[in-house]
Amino acid sequence: MKGGSARAFVRYLGLKHGFYPDDPLRAQECDMIVDAYYDVFHALSDASFGKNFDPSTIAECRPKFWEMLDKFLAFLEPFCQRGPWLVGPKLCVADFWVGSFYTVTIKNPNCPIGHDTGDWEKRCKQFPGFK
Repeated sequence: MKGGSARAFVRYLGLKHGFYPDDPLRAQECDMIVDAYYDVFHALSDASFGKNFDPSTIAECRPKFWEMLDKFLAFLEPFCQRGPWLVGPKLCVADFWVGSFYTVTIKNPNCPIGHDTGDWEKRCKQFPGFK
């Protein structure tokens, strides 16, 4: 993709292919979840590889990531408890973002953090709707 952001591009694809809510309130919730997710995604990158890919910063980035993740999951939990999809009766782009996070990090033993310390399991117990 040349220029622009991945969020905007995925929103465009969601609108084009029916994976973006028609209801303005649900669309706002979808965008809010995606924006909140992006903060966690960037923190995960820093916690895994170091800020600006400097491994010497990993130790300082990890606690920040776990704190940010816990806040995100607390925010997300009510949406998860509503039903099978985050913002309504249909799959939307927020489900793709959050679902990919779940499968690529929590369920992936190759994720560089959390599996050896039980951190992912702890959060799945703490946030059962998310799990």
